Amino acid sequence: MRLGGRRNPSRLSADPTLPPTAGLTWSSERRAREALAAAIDAVGGLDRLEAIRTVFADRAGHLHLRNQSPRPEGPWLALARRGWDALDLAAGAAASEREGCFAGGYVDHVREVFAGGSGMVLDLHARTVRRAPGMRRGELDAVERTFPPLALLAAWRRAATLRWLGEETRGGRRLAAVSFHWEGAGTYSLLLDAESRLPAALETLTSDRTAGDAVYGFLFDDWRRVDGVLAPFRLEHRRAGETTAVFASAEVAVDRPLEPALFAVPAGFVEAEPAAGGPSRLTRLADDVWLIEGLGGRLAYNALAVGFEREVVVVEAPLASSVGEEVLARAAEAMPGRPVTTLALTHHHDDHSGGTRPFVAAGATILTTAGNVDYLRAMAAAPRTLHPDRLAGEPREPTIEVVRGRRTLGDGRRRLELIEVGPSPHVDEMLVAWLPEEGILFQGDLLNVPRGGPVPPAVDTTVHFARKLAELELEPRVHVGVHGTAGGPEHLAEALERRRRLDAGEDPWGRVD
Repeated sequence: MRLGGRRNPSRLSADPTLPPTAGLTWSSERRAREALAAAIDAVGGLDRLEAIRTVFADRAGHLHLRNQSPRPEGPWLALARRGWDALDLAAGAAASEREGCFAGGYVDHVREVFAGGSGMVLDLHARTVRRAPGMRRGELDAVERTFPPLALLAAWRRAATLRWLGEETRGGRRLAAVSFHWEGAGTYSLLLDAESRLPAALETLTSDRTAGDAVYGFLFDDWRRVDGVLAPFRLEHRRAGETTAVFASAEVAVDRPLEPALFAVPAGFVEAEPAAGGPSRLTRLADDVWLIEGLGGRLAYNALAVGFEREVVVVEAPLASSVGEEVLARAAEAMPGRPVTTLALTHHHDDHSGGTRPFVAAGATILTTAGNVDYLRAMAAAPRTLHPDRLAGEPREPTIEVVRGRRTLGDGRRRLELIEVGPSPHVDEMLVAWLPEEGILFQGDLLNVPRGGPVPPAVDTTVHFARKLAELELEPRVHVGVHGTAGGPEHLAEALERRRRLDAGEDPWGRVD
């Protein structure tokens, strides 16, 4: 079915199908519809797009680790990454696999699967499967957003939300922009090349952890015909004006039968604790020492709350302002009547510091290392008009104090020590929180004890952490991380032994006594 060319946009006001009171709203929808129809015709036509049942695309390229590199000011590390996306529309199933690493040697080989109305996360490095009951139909949409023919079809099916935005020039290309609403994901803008009619970008507005109000989306290029459909073989991720990933595809397949193994659990995988999908929870580690677990739903981050006689100190503010507010609420629940006066951050990465703003609004002092001060001040000053948080409504300058070497917080009955353990392979500047009387050490990204399944081989960051503990003569009885669950010295020893086996060319996954 050809859609374009049926109506000249310049004659919309005279169209007899428009009521006399149509006005700008209706004419905006009609002009957007014409532009979208031309784009659908350009990539293959409505009949062909509606007939698509499966999509497969491999991905190879680089992640640009924005706010996840060794220093907060950059330059960002560019690390190799590969994987694939598979979508079975007829079965209502989607799967995405990624393989690469992060700063400090962390291996990331994960497959996320949504099938049969539920989801799961496969760690192909640790050979575990974690059920994710909170994963929903939106996982299919996430794959569709990186495949423009399906994104165009999604917009066409939401015609009542279509609006014409106008035209602009980027990089010498004239682009026409239309918007539509994608349920569960927000309003998206499609930018269409004025000459080829092909989608150049798909964008939305978001609240970025560090930049505040920002544009996030994808750029498409290197179009090739695949089974009657034009598809891009180059995909670029952009966030807040910066490139965060670039991928090229060697293979894009449409309507090819997909192997059932793509959506199944491989043999020999161990069941890990299901990913949390509900609210966070409090776990008592000692008198007035609480672990706040399950922050961010199935992302499952942790924070530490330590009570003193008249105040509470929190260590870590994960993810976003909403999570920071949840940490404050949980701390008040655990230790009512004592305000949170201090927030300590292990390191600058935005998934560990993104919840800082509510603490600034509450007047808490932020304890961090010297290199993070400008980064945190910029985060506190970033505009938040799209999704205002408490600091947007009650702006104030952050109070930041620098930790050098070791800093002790105490009130005569309890000591909490913040200790520099950097430079680490993960970041240049890193703090750990040490409760010497309780023997509890809290850290971020240095040792992750999984919830179920074996501890994976130690990465370079964990090896460095073990050496630093020995150098500082610290012997924790309890290891607690921002990721995973509480463990003990045996878990660190297990990780190091598996690393020794790996380096020796042995199978690291055997039993560690």
